[in-house]
Amino acid sequence: MASSSLPKESDVHQLMQQALDEGVFPGAVLLAARDSDIFLHRAWGVADLSSGRPVTVDTVYDLASLTKPLATTLAVIRLIQTGRLTLETPLGPVLPVMADTAKAGVTLRQLLSHCSGWPAWQPYFEQLRQHPKEDRRRRLAQMLAVEPLIATPGSATLYSDLDYLALGLVVENISGLRLDKFVKQELYQPLGVEALFFNPLDAPPRPRDYAATERCPWRGGVLSGAVHDDNAYVLNGVAGHAGLFGTARAVFTLLQAL
Repeated sequence: MASSSLPKESDVHQLMQQALDEGVFPGAVLLAARDSDIFLHRAWGVADLSSGRPVTVDTVYDLASLTKPLATTLAVIRLIQTGRLTLETPLGPVLPVMADTAKAGVTLRQLLSHCSGWPAWQPYFEQLRQHPKEDRRRRLAQMLAVEPLIATPGSATLYSDLDYLALGLVVENISGLRLDKFVKQELYQPLGVEALFFNPLDAPPRPRDYAATERCPWRGGVLSGAVHDDNAYVLNGVAGHAGLFGTARAVFTLLQAL
């Protein structure tokens, strides 16, 4: 891309300011790069509407479903790379609760590409939060096992949190480590990506400048540094579909490594 074809920074600023004025978002960080060259990295707006705290380029965001490609998918790839899984590995042998169900033959490839046949989402948190925290992952596996499929595995594509909830459990079962610890040890630390992380609820949140997500009615306050997704929240803030936090530069650094 020739430098003359890049958008002017003043035009980008005008568009971002227009989005702020129209209430598209309260604040944002934009990082644009070509190969390893960053040609724009700026912040706009506020990180918290209640306080008016400004966004900076180091503001940490709840990355929500980017957890799927930036943590869980890479964890599965790492386990494939080290010979512990393959793309065609079925669920039955790696998540024994699935062994005698219609999901036993669902492959990791089908889960990764959202064609397992599971529905898109279920409010599992409503039941899981009634159980002891240390038992919730086992309960989740049971709930996934009895969840009716809405399509024959491999026959249709439907973006699904359930696929990645299952993949997160697979990573933990095969590696013997909780997902957040596995990706830190096997991916982020070796690649020098420090500002991508989960915030487990059983430990103090990392002292960072967090962007708030919303005022949650059932948790009773503004969420800042605690995962927004309800299903991930009841799983101690660590799940295969959501829970990752990070900065724009950290995401860029990981993508550069890939």
